[in-house]
Amino acid sequence: ELTWRWPKNGVMESQFEDSKKLAAGSFGVVFLAVDKKTNQQVAVKLLKSNKRTEYWEGLWATSALYHTYKDLQPTVDESRQECINIQKIHEGESKDPDGAARVLKCLYDGITPSLQNPASTEPLYIVLEFAGHSDLDKWWLNFVNQTKLHKDYITTFKSVAKDMFMGLKFLAE
Repeated sequence: ELTWRWPKNGVMESQFEDSKKLAAGSFGVVFLAVDKKTNQQVAVKLLKSNKRTEYWEGLWATSALYHTYKDLQPTVDESRQECINIQKIHEGESKDPDGAARVLKCLYDGITPSLQNPASTEPLYIVLEFAGHSDLDKWWLNFVNQTKLHKDYITTFKSVAKDMFMGLKFLAE
């Protein structure tokens, strides 16, 4: 199995600090990091390539690899579109503020600018708002306080809902 490490130089090192791996999926690896400009915790999704080093370390998708290996393009394009779609949802917040509030914000598309330079070896990435580990608990407590549900029902529903959200999060990554 490949090892995926936070890039130790270039853009990633200059923009973020304190990176910690949160999750890995088919297309990328999500790290928790601190944005040095805003001092805000963010989720940075670095895109994988299907290439590796001789030491079985995974190579991050880059513009140079994107323009060289056509099989990488659908994965990169899908992730870039994911960020664009999320930004469109938040542009329409005034139409459905309740719905938009439940979708994490894509804070930065690090794919599109990098693809402008076909020789770039900087990793392709998107920066998402970090939801935290307890947002579901906060939402649930607010819901319970408003509806006055039976305690056993609340416990069971919370467990099922949390498992569903964790499953959806896993599938999205």
